Amino acid sequence: MRKCSRDWDNTTVNFQRYSELMTRLRKEFCLGVYNLNYDTVALSALNGAFTGFDASGQFAPDDMANQMEWDFVYHLHGSVHQTLVGPFGEKLRWVDDLNAEFDDGHIGLSLDWRSDDRPFVRTTLVAGGFKLDQLLVEPYSSFHAALVRDVYSADAILIGGYGFGDEHVNRALQNAFVERDARRPALVVNWSPDDQDLTSSRATHGLDS
Repeated sequence: MRKCSRDWDNTTVNFQRYSELMTRLRKEFCLGVYNLNYDTVALSALNGAFTGFDASGQFAPDDMANQMEWDFVYHLHGSVHQTLVGPFGEKLRWVDDLNAEFDDGHIGLSLDWRSDDRPFVRTTLVAGGFKLDQLLVEPYSSFHAALVRDVYSADAILIGGYGFGDEHVNRALQNAFVERDARRPALVVNWSPDDQDLTSSRATHGLDS
């Protein structure tokens, strides 16, 4: 994924259209992006957006708490720009240069014990099962907490290219739509074959409650 991001061509017509959309949204709204992908596409379209890390690459939870104007891209499940640091990969750092050396984890050196004494390997991304346990470490814990808060405060929500396969994200959305008195616009942008009925899929589960 990191190599693909290094070699990625941002001059394609599809990316230019995507970038134009994001630029217009950024101009008209206080825009915040919660990205479930590891790549650099959203960041390339929103140059200078806050990532949750400061200029030195340190995780910056205080800056997150004071991000009043939004203008951020938070990678809920990790990013190709993240690397583990410390003898046992205790912390994550952000590295702008994708040609630098990265440490993505080592099963023999970086075990962390979480719910029910399950061992988890410290890595730079969240994938597979037991995602709630994987989200217990920073910065993922703060990113998910921010998502839960922001879906309540957002004036409108745009969901693009999401298959609704992550229950912690689904619940954050569903809870906000069910519990908040005032309805807000929500648009789900997805692709499906012409003969597939999206109204019966997870894409709309809870959004029309």
